Amino acid sequence: MKVFNATSSSDIRGLVLRNTGGYVFEDRVNTKPSVVFRASSSNVLNALTINVIPGNILNVLELSFAQNVTVDGQYLINIYIPTNLIQYLQTDQGGDTVVAPRIFTANASTPISISSFGAGSIVIESSRLVASRLLVESRGSGRIQVNVRRSISADSIDLSTSGFGSIALVAPSTTAKQLSVVSSGSGSVFVGTSAPTNATAPVSLHATTLVAKAFGDGNVFFMDAGTCHGNDVQTSGHGNVYLHHVRCENTNALVLGSGNMYLTTTGMLRVQDMGAGSAYVAEEPSVKVVGPVLPMPQEVPVPPYARLVVSDRSPRAIHLIANSTTTTPAISSSNQGVHLAIWFACILVPWVVAFFVIVVRKIRAKRAIQVQLKAFTEATTPMSVNQVVLHL
Repeated sequence: MKVFNATSSSDIRGLVLRNTGGYVFEDRVNTKPSVVFRASSSNVLNALTINVIPGNILNVLELSFAQNVTVDGQYLINIYIPTNLIQYLQTDQGGDTVVAPRIFTANASTPISISSFGAGSIVIESSRLVASRLLVESRGSGRIQVNVRRSISADSIDLSTSGFGSIALVAPSTTAKQLSVVSSGSGSVFVGTSAPTNATAPVSLHATTLVAKAFGDGNVFFMDAGTCHGNDVQTSGHGNVYLHHVRCENTNALVLGSGNMYLTTTGMLRVQDMGAGSAYVAEEPSVKVVGPVLPMPQEVPVPPYARLVVSDRSPRAIHLIANSTTTTPAISSSNQGVHLAIWFACILVPWVVAFFVIVVRKIRAKRAIQVQLKAFTEATTPMSVNQVVLHL
């Protein structure tokens, strides 16, 4: 067994798990983080490194297995964090991470950032989340699920996925001045607890400004009833945006791909449709519509959502193979150009032609509208395994 205790001089506010998962518990006694590492052999025990590294805003506790060793065995990592200490959590390339309640800060003037860059999932349990900004991002294939038993309150909430992983923000009450939900990969983003079955379902989401965008194959699904003042919706891939449970006063909608959007607007609705998808709108007597829309179907084909089940605290298997240096055969510029030309001709051209045929047919059927695209900037991903990127 290996035990790590942070020194009194280490002002740690972040936790980074490079290529491993772990169980994170609240420590109500001590004022500094500690780690208890149990392993089936000394080789596994010695393979884990624990460091305190400086971030660009705060100090971070980093756990990682060495890349230059070969080990087989089992291990268990328990991380103990003082009450409401952590602002930043990042996982890379590792196993699942389970976070107990009262780990994150509970200050309305302090931001919270949760990021996954690998295949492992993150499950966070909390009674209440309070922050100036709540950022949850998945840039790998792992899932992130934030289970909040009571409420979430923040000036701004940003949920984004750009890989195969998904995000679920599960809370019976969510309040934010600005709420942005973006799927730019194959993973979907879910907000709420469960889809309401009727119009009298309790309102659990309140946002002044709401942004919902699907740029890839993933969907954006608001599962509970809610309200917002201004709404900006966009689809430019195959993914759909499901906002029919959220009643917004004013909505600007832009359709560029084959994905659909399902909306409920009480005031002004402006729709620009330049793609193969459609905007479905719930009938409201006071709404003013500018642009092509379709009536909301009686049954909306919403995507399935399944909760992540928290794994038990059993030891995990590990199999590490030491890195070896290999030489990649060089490719001449002439051969490379030929390969690129063949690839473009055989793969991209038919898809581009098919896409423009669909778009032209859609434009002729609907009124053409001049579109001004808004810039979309993604957060920067880490450039090396030793870099800690804080979005605070």
